[in-house]
Amino acid sequence: MRISDLSRLTGVSIRSLRYYEEKGLLAPSRTDSGYRVYAEEDVERVRQIQFYLQMGVRAEELARLFQLCAGFPGNGDPACAEEAIAFYESKLRDIRRQKQLLEKAEQDIRGMLAHWASAWTYTPVGRKGTPPMLRLDHVTVAVRDVDAAVEQISSTTGARFTGLVEAFPGARAQVAYLGAGFLEVIAIADPDKLRTTQLGRAFAEFAESREGIFGAALDITGGMAAFVEEAKKRGVAYIGPWRQQAPLEDGSFIPFGTAFIRHDMPWLIEYERSRTWDSPLRLCGVDVVAADPAAQVSQYRQAYRLPVPASIGASAYEWELARGMIRLLPQEKGPAGFAAVTIADAEREYRIGFTPESGMEIAVSALGTKR
Repeated sequence: MRISDLSRLTGVSIRSLRYYEEKGLLAPSRTDSGYRVYAEEDVERVRQIQFYLQMGVRAEELARLFQLCAGFPGNGDPACAEEAIAFYESKLRDIRRQKQLLEKAEQDIRGMLAHWASAWTYTPVGRKGTPPMLRLDHVTVAVRDVDAAVEQISSTTGARFTGLVEAFPGARAQVAYLGAGFLEVIAIADPDKLRTTQLGRAFAEFAESREGIFGAALDITGGMAAFVEEAKKRGVAYIGPWRQQAPLEDGSFIPFGTAFIRHDMPWLIEYERSRTWDSPLRLCGVDVVAADPAAQVSQYRQAYRLPVPASIGASAYEWELARGMIRLLPQEKGPAGFAAVTIADAEREYRIGFTPESGMEIAVSALGTKR
């Protein structure tokens, strides 16, 4: 069978199957023309790989056992019994340690929940029944080297970034707070750990293929739950809303609600309390490129209840939000989706974009200068 057949039968993406081959977990044969060919037993092999990776086994560990014990696990060969026993005993110790840590974490969290439940109830920033307002809240940039990307952005724009944080399991990040919004720069830290969550798998597939803008978020006031419920009735395929917590530089958190349609359209976010940061920079706008911007205009208006956008050129459109803007531009080169983010200080604008040839590029212009 071909790689597309194996992907369909196992539910594992083609990119992940190639990753397993790169790590020595799969060894397909090849046709004379170079196409991969998989055997029927590879279906079960992929399911075993998924099981062990989800248990926290590193790809390198699993590949070593596959090499030592052909058909591992469960091939019944006494020659690999010692290695297999040592492996499972090691994993059992890891599980017991994790269980102890999780039990301690559960006790701590229950204590914090009891404290905050008596001190604070959920009150969104916007009041129910008021017209919804959309503000550009943050932009997420996927890079291969966080330190290099942060150095390039900070040296050009003067943006101040936090120390390294774990944006989500398996990803390392630094954040620049920009007044009421922020810019986060994220890279893969642990590919196996990253693939244990839905968001992590989506980020891994994006970041392994290219550097660029992975996502953007719009802060909504006026009641996100009602907004999303009404949009779903109109046929908009929102997922959510659900609750999360945003980490702050001082170690505290802001609870928020969130909902999304797909990763190449802005997420919605509603914070439980307002927050701003002291910064000379502000988050100004995000550019989205599409093969058919006019069709995207219809989708955006339906999803976000936006007015008719301003025309800024041939098949190019712009919305002014309550804070920041969204531009829809025709796709000229590179993939469709988020193409650039603009930040500004009192004198200059900085447009941070990506090209397949050069990676990150930052264009600097005086405020009011036409790009």
